[in-house]
Amino acid sequence: MHTKTQITVNSNIEDVWQTITDIEHSSEVISSINSIEILKKATPTKLV
Repeated sequence: MHTKTQITVNSNIEDVWQTITDIEHSSEVISSINSIEILKKATPTKLV
């Protein structure tokens, strides 16, 4: 299944990206997510 949607967000891209990639707190921001369970945290990596 593929779904596509589009909305306009009146904010800067850095704030939007930080919000949608904050998986641990996503259930507080995205109403359709009931709960989140982190099974394993990713280790930070650096781009060189």
